[in-house]
Amino acid sequence: MAKVAEEIERRKLLRESNVFFDLNQSQAPGPEAYFQDIRALGGTNLDEYRANITIESDQKPWRQVILQHANFLSAKARRCLEQDKNEAGWRLLVEPAVIARFGIEVAW
Repeated sequence: MAKVAEEIERRKLLRESNVFFDLNQSQAPGPEAYFQDIRALGGTNLDEYRANITIESDQKPWRQVILQHANFLSAKARRCLEQDKNEAGWRLLVEPAVIARFGIEVAW
């Protein structure tokens, strides 16, 4: 009996909050899909990577320099390892180069 009352109360709250579920819509992919993409990216070898030049290259010019940017970041990371830097040192050296790309690649 308590379960029925809880269910009625929950449905009432959903109606009052204007929460509706469209069961005809497909659900968004779960986190597993994102982790599969991350694993695939983790398996990418820099030596085997080739720039992906497509018809969109004029609209997305940064794709042509991704490999150069990855080499640049890996050189910075190698310097951090060789100099035995702590987290603050890593962030000071590497983070500005990563964040600078947001000004170029991300449309605000």
